[in-house]
Amino acid sequence: MPQIILLMLLLSSCSMTSKMALEFRDVQFFEIHETKSVPDMSLKISGLAFHSSLAVEKTEVIKEGDTATVFVYLTPTKKGLSGNFALEFPVPSNIDKVMFGPDKHLIWKRGVGPIKE
Repeated sequence: MPQIILLMLLLSSCSMTSKMALEFRDVQFFEIHETKSVPDMSLKISGLAFHSSLAVEKTEVIKEGDTATVFVYLTPTKKGLSGNFALEFPVPSNIDKVMFGPDKHLIWKRGVGPIKE
């Protein structure tokens, strides 16, 4: 019996340490705004992770080729954290598209602006 409890604790701790990235379909109150700056423009994005038992731990923007992807990482809810996120980041001239999350949902395209679906 103690071995089963130990195994359950080990498995649950392993699952808690892996990064869980928020998918666009699980975002409420999503907002995106362009901010003109020199030499590049910036994007401000914000929203709420629609998971009652999870909170936002950190955000990250990864650039690959002409695309930037925004990741919002979640963690089990704990004191001092909430489900809200907000970030502003520069969009250099070599970036043509900005995607959101592991599902790579298109949220901005150069020449078009914010994509609101």
